[in-house]
Amino acid sequence: MKKLILLIFIIGLIIFGFPKLQKDNSNVSAGFVPGDVFYFLDTSWEWVQLNLLTFTDEGKIKLEIKYLNERIAEIKKIQRKGELTVKKAEKIMDDYNNLMKEINQNMKKIKNTKENTEELVQKIQNLSERNRSVIEQVAKEAPEKTAEYLNKAMNFGDELYQKTEKIFK
Repeated sequence: MKKLILLIFIIGLIIFGFPKLQKDNSNVSAGFVPGDVFYFLDTSWEWVQLNLLTFTDEGKIKLEIKYLNERIAEIKKIQRKGELTVKKAEKIMDDYNNLMKEINQNMKKIKNTKENTEELVQKIQNLSERNRSVIEQVAKEAPEKTAEYLNKAMNFGDELYQKTEKIFK
């Protein structure tokens, strides 16, 4: 039984994971969203890519940026479907803010190694501005409690971005 579950997991990663490797970060689609049967496989594959298949801090930051874009696409997709609940918003925004924390930590590591970081800082700044705009729009259309949570999570994300930006000033 364990072998069957492992085989299904690996097949799912191959089917749903590898096509994502070829996508451009700026045009990321939502794919699966919280509540979908395969969402766990989707996020598991992200973890594998970040923790087992990516070996540089810069590579991890680029993947984390891609996954931040995915979280925003997920919020928009759920909103369009009329299925945005506090629970789903919490899941997505908690993942979003955890990714921001990881970016912050990886940016600190890069600063210490004095790698070229201007491009990454600019990408993060653009991402932060664009995502803030999207989250604000979604919050306007969301139920009150969901909107409150989205605004809190967005403010926390903004604080993390500001900390990341200060690292290089």
